[in-house]
Amino acid sequence: MRKSASPLLAIAVFLLAPALGCASLLLPTSSLSCTRGAYEEGIVDCTAVAAVAQLADNGDGIQGIKDYLTSGPESYTYAYIDSFSTSFTPSLSFTTFGPLYGTVNGHTCTELDNSGCGFLALAHGSDLELSYQFTLGESGATVDTWKVILFAAGTTTAEIDGVGAGTFSGSRTVTTATDWTLGNPSTFILSVSVVASVPLGGSGTVTIDVPSHSLDFGGPLAVPEPGTIWIAPLLAALALRYRRDRRRPQA
Repeated sequence: MRKSASPLLAIAVFLLAPALGCASLLLPTSSLSCTRGAYEEGIVDCTAVAAVAQLADNGDGIQGIKDYLTSGPESYTYAYIDSFSTSFTPSLSFTTFGPLYGTVNGHTCTELDNSGCGFLALAHGSDLELSYQFTLGESGATVDTWKVILFAAGTTTAEIDGVGAGTFSGSRTVTTATDWTLGNPSTFILSVSVVASVPLGGSGTVTIDVPSHSLDFGGPLAVPEPGTIWIAPLLAALALRYRRDRRRPQA
């Protein structure tokens, strides 16, 4: 006699399916701007030497963004103004803006198909990866501290702090603070901000170079939905009970 399928298997698939999902979410790359600022220069448009690329999907359904300079380094010159002005704050910021397009759990939202727009694409509390690589140079000035700042979909999501000049690289897990929905116009800003100083009466230069392996955001990390965190022990207990019942001699 053919045995029936385990009821436990059906329960497990049903409960875990929402956590796995099927997604192809693209962070916006269609609108890119670049700004750099320093004490003397104010804000300068550097869009002409900036670029953004779509990252490949690494298996969990999100194609992130890569920001970099096509010709660097970007230089910032500080000129002494008065005896109380001995520090300045060079910065380099990449901004992309646009709707979140893609297909999530069968709901599609694109420029030509808006049937799935408004569907939840990524719940708040999801973890993604921010990677960075850049070089800070100094001449006549001293780089005191620096920050990598991520402003993601309307919320300041991460700040990474460091000190001194040199080449820096690494990655950081960041957590979404809001729900992301398909079709929602979203802004993503990746910025390197520096605090530098010069001797009284002196002047100096700080350079910020962001190469092609640069400021990347959107390499996703798997995060179970809240419901699956406590469901897992329950499933294990049910499995043990099922095996015991199978081994018990039939009357």
